[in-house]
Amino acid sequence: MRIYKDAYAIAIPLNETDALAGLTSLMDAMAMGRPVIMTRNPYVDIDIDALGIGIWVDTGDISGWKSAISKLLADPMMALEMGERARRLCEKGFNIRQFSKNLALVFKGL
Repeated sequence: MRIYKDAYAIAIPLNETDALAGLTSLMDAMAMGRPVIMTRNPYVDIDIDALGIGIWVDTGDISGWKSAISKLLADPMMALEMGERARRLCEKGFNIRQFSKNLALVFKGL
């Protein structure tokens, strides 16, 4: 977490996206209030672009990574706002308390 705390942004590159990879890193980055650049993964149901907390990059898209990194570096205010938005999402519902409540509802419904 010390590394995340001092980071400008968090990069989550994935070689394969046929599993739920990167979710823990994404949640850690969000909790630390950092913007994210992440390889698009259909198993991650948090749309970082739509939520305004990060930038998706397609698998193997080197120019996409360069573009995303350049975009964040060129606009520090945007990067800061993305990180703050991510942190607020964690405080409001993307957290273990809410996950536990939702899981309990599933089990009660069985």
